[in-house]
Amino acid sequence: MIGIIAALVIAIWFFRRARRLGRNGFGWAVLGVVSYYVPNLLWQSLVSMPIARNAMRSGEFSGGTFFACVLAGVGLGIACAIATGRSALPRKSLAAHGTSDPRAAA
Repeated sequence: MIGIIAALVIAIWFFRRARRLGRNGFGWAVLGVVSYYVPNLLWQSLVSMPIARNAMRSGEFSGGTFFACVLAGVGLGIACAIATGRSALPRKSLAAHGTSDPRAAA
């Protein structure tokens, strides 16, 4: 549930930021959700599930272990989405800099 809430917040953030810059909000919202879910799902399948499987086999499985693994995946997804948003969508539109050339704005 927390992952879905995080994905919705990220989609809204990307949508609003893109619209403010005069870009396609829906397309950027999709990119934001993808940039959240890809690292999150990779974490869940490559790290969390093996940890949970090993803990169950050894009899040391607890809800806290699983919850910590899930939260780590959500945190990783949020961090990747923020990094994507900051690198792909500049804070100001290029028109505010008086140019349409992205290299001149840098």
